Amino acid sequence: MSHIPPNLLECSTIWSEVYRALIARYNYTIRGQFFGHTHNDQFVVYTHSITKEPTSILLEAPSLSPIMSHQPAFRVYEVNRKSLRVTNYLQYSANLVEANKHKDNDVPWQLSYNFTN
Repeated sequence: MSHIPPNLLECSTIWSEVYRALIARYNYTIRGQFFGHTHNDQFVVYTHSITKEPTSILLEAPSLSPIMSHQPAFRVYEVNRKSLRVTNYLQYSANLVEANKHKDNDVPWQLSYNFTN
């Protein structure tokens, strides 16, 4: 879990290359990669540099902080207790225009989607 994903230009090239090599080497041990920074809801599939086989997936979650045109959002991960693998996640968001209409300051969070659906 970290802030700036290694797939961005803002990340040091050397750090990114070493990180990707570690992910490829320990892909049977690593159970998830979780990042933020971009405020986007996206994922990246890593592949082995030689075989091009998928080795891992990196999940980038949106942020509670609204920025640019992004609404506040958060994610709840479901994890298998035995394997520690992420099995699903639920993405929630809030419409700030609607939230500002509530005088009680209760933000109306709504389920944006269920990943497995």
